[in-house]
Amino acid sequence: YATALVNLDSHESAIGFIRHNGNFTNYATKQDPSTAIVFKNGFNKTGIVGRFVRDNWRLVGTYFAGEETMNAAGLKTNNAGYYALADYNFNPKFGVYTRYDRLDPNTDLGKNEVSMMMFGVNGYLYESEKSGVRWNVEYTLKDTYLGGGISTAGTTKYTDGRLFAQLTWGF
Repeated sequence: YATALVNLDSHESAIGFIRHNGNFTNYATKQDPSTAIVFKNGFNKTGIVGRFVRDNWRLVGTYFAGEETMNAAGLKTNNAGYYALADYNFNPKFGVYTRYDRLDPNTDLGKNEVSMMMFGVNGYLYESEKSGVRWNVEYTLKDTYLGGGISTAGTTKYTDGRLFAQLTWGF
C-alpha cells in the first residue's frame, strides 16, 4: 500500500491519498488454512481522505473505490464506499459526534449496499498524567438487505438499531 497526507493549516486539517493492492485467500472452510484453497481474491482500493479541524470541532471523510475477485472463475467486481464524520467538543471533557457510512460491495448490483448512521456522546471521567477513564454512548441505525452481498442482490431491507455503551480505563 501507499499513502500520502498533506497538512493544510495549523489546525491539522489535511487531505490525503491511499492505494492498497492485496490478496485474500479463500479456503474451502472459511478462514481455515488447513483446507484447500478455493481462490485468491486479488483486490485493490484507491481512496481520498480529508479532515477539516478547528478548535472545538472537526469534519472527516473518505471515499474509496476498488476491484475484487469474487469467485474461483476469476470474475471481478467494482466496489465503492465512503463515510463522513462530524464531532463537536463542548469542552475538553465532553463532546458529541455523528457518522454516516455506506458500502456498495458490487456496484453492478442493487439491493446489496450496507449503510449506517451513528450518533454518540463521549467524555472523560478523569484524566491524569498516568491514567484516565473515558466513556462513550452511541446509537446506530444500520440498513442491510436480506441475502445481499458481493455476488447476490438482496430482498427485504432491514434497519437494525443498536445502543452501545463503553467505559475505557487507560494507564
